Amino acid sequence: MIGKTEKGLVTQLGSDNIGVLMGEEDQPVLIACLCRDKDFQGNIRQLEGIAASFSHQLSVCFALEDLLPYFTKRYGIIGTPTFLIIRQGDLIETMLGKNPTQSVIDFCNEHISANTKKRLNKDPRRR
Repeated sequence: MIGKTEKGLVTQLGSDNIGVLMGEEDQPVLIACLCRDKDFQGNIRQLEGIAASFSHQLSVCFALEDLLPYFTKRYGIIGTPTFLIIRQGDLIETMLGKNPTQSVIDFCNEHISANTKKRLNKDPRRR
């Protein structure tokens, strides 16, 4: 079933919502490409913790095996788990492999900070 995780912080991507989340979000989106294997529940708990850390700064989603061909073709995914930071459909950065939660949070912070600076620099009212 496609929808939110138990805590409601992480969205599972499916054919009905992938376009909206990948193309129209102004804020960055963290997408975890996962397999439903022995580590799946741990991966979801990790994503929920990350989502709680970023609340309104970052949308957090995951894609399962049925969408991996799409991500492989579009973004060159070569394994799972793979973390992608995407903004308005454009790939910003990739992190491959199982990583500690703090490493993924640092990865997200780096790109949220860079995204905020770019947006502030484009504001014509700022000089």
